[in-house]
Amino acid sequence: MSPSSKSSILGSIAQICLVTPSFHRTLSGSALGTGRFPIFHFTSQPVHLVMQPVRGPALMADFLEKNGGREGVQHVAFDMNELGMDERKALMKERGFEVAMEGEWLEKKGVCHFVVFDTEGRTGAVI
Repeated sequence: MSPSSKSSILGSIAQICLVTPSFHRTLSGSALGTGRFPIFHFTSQPVHLVMQPVRGPALMADFLEKNGGREGVQHVAFDMNELGMDERKALMKERGFEVAMEGEWLEKKGVCHFVVFDTEGRTGAVI
């Protein structure tokens, strides 16, 4: 595989996730000075997700703990050029990135399967 094809597997940004200790404060815009965040406003642009962990162990809670309780971008999701999930996992594993979290949720279009890779140590960000 050529270096250019190695760097192109991520595709386009699909989601940017901001994790916060105060969901309502963040949505009001007082923390970032952004004005109100759109809630569930899905377009062809990346989804801007605001999450507040409320109980139990979670990557989002770990982020807040490591970040001194301050909100910030916890992960950026990519469409990986619409590859199947098994192919995505295999490509990331080839590059040394293991699955950190995996799951699915039900949305209007059906079941959405997601995978979070343990990329933070080598890249400084979660993908």
